Amino acid sequence: CDCGKYKVPQFLTWSPDGEWVMLTFWSDGKPGQELWILARDGSIAGTLATAGYNANPSWYIEGKGVLPKSTLTPVAR
Repeated sequence: CDCGKYKVPQFLTWSPDGEWVMLTFWSDGKPGQELWILARDGSIAGTLATAGYNANPSWYIEGKGVLPKSTLTPVAR
C-alpha cells in the first residue's frame, strides 16, 4: 500500500474471508496509532481510528457480515 510516511505496521490481522487486512501504524508526529483496513490487493479501504492505542485488532461476525473490532484506548492530550 502507499502508506505515506508511516512506519512498519505494528499489529495485523486478516478478515475471516481473506479479502481484507486490518492493521495499525504508529503515526509520525502524532500520539498513538492509526487503524486502517486494506483490500487484499493493497488498496486502502479506510482509516478507522486516527489516535489511540489499537492493540491486537480483531474481527467479529455480526449477522451475515464481518466487522472490525478494536481495543482502542484514547490517548491523553
